[in-house]
Amino acid sequence: MKVFFYGFTLLVGLLCFSCQNGKKTQEVKTVNNKTTSVKETKGKEVLIASKGSDETRVAVSNFMDAIVFSNVMNLELQDHGINWNFKMEKSTISALLEDKADVTMMVWEYHNKPEIAKEHPEIQYISSISTNAREGFVVPEYTGSLSVKDVKKNKNNFVDTIFILKRLYGIRMETEQIIKTYELPMTIKLCSEKELMSDMLRLYKQKKGFLASGWYPSLMFGLMDLNMVDRPTMNASERVDINIYATKKWCAEHPKEVKILKKLHLDNEFFALALDVMMKYQDDLGRASRIIYSQNKKKFEQMLQW
Repeated sequence: MKVFFYGFTLLVGLLCFSCQNGKKTQEVKTVNNKTTSVKETKGKEVLIASKGSDETRVAVSNFMDAIVFSNVMNLELQDHGINWNFKMEKSTISALLEDKADVTMMVWEYHNKPEIAKEHPEIQYISSISTNAREGFVVPEYTGSLSVKDVKKNKNNFVDTIFILKRLYGIRMETEQIIKTYELPMTIKLCSEKELMSDMLRLYKQKKGFLASGWYPSLMFGLMDLNMVDRPTMNASERVDINIYATKKWCAEHPKEVKILKKLHLDNEFFALALDVMMKYQDDLGRASRIIYSQNKKKFEQMLQW
């Protein structure tokens, strides 16, 4: 659809408006605490560079939440003399399988169902950063819809396009089935993260109904009042875990680090405060990450017990 690391999987899924230093990114203007327009600005620090050349490689997913979480964890590790190499990867699990990375921290899976380790014996599940995430489909709260059935009943109040994040193949296939099952007069638009957010914000400003792929926690819930909706395959209240994975080889060689990662767990308060900061500094993820880390430094010290 849609660990600290795929986050930090910090945060499994916020939308990334920029990915590389020096390139143009998106800055969101707000009116009455809600986003109304998007403009381009000069890119700033995104993924914070490591200070050393430690052998451990961390795969970071190209989502805003994943980038920020990775930055926060990177800062915490640096404070303790550990300099892992954080690198953006199109597919964090593929990076582990292809020996491009050793660890990835924000893999979203249904609650208590870490299936990736079963499918790939060379990969090891370490722990869950959060067990209270959600993913699926969202609609604006003002539509009053709480399910796909509601969308069908009120189809005249919805645009005829369903906006789906292009990398979420499973959601795309499910959307095709929903259109067929409910005979929705709608077509699918596959979007990049930037396109998805821009389309949602444009329609939200116009008070139009729309159905789109979405996940929580994510910046979209900070910028818009949205409802996760029930669908044939899943209730909107069903939880999703944000998991940490690593190669079995790395785990065997780094038992102390594995123990540290097993202690990572982010509560709802952390996500709420982090999202607030990210809303203010969407065009400067490096700065947002440093602020979030400074606000939570004591929490990490107590949690990780170095």
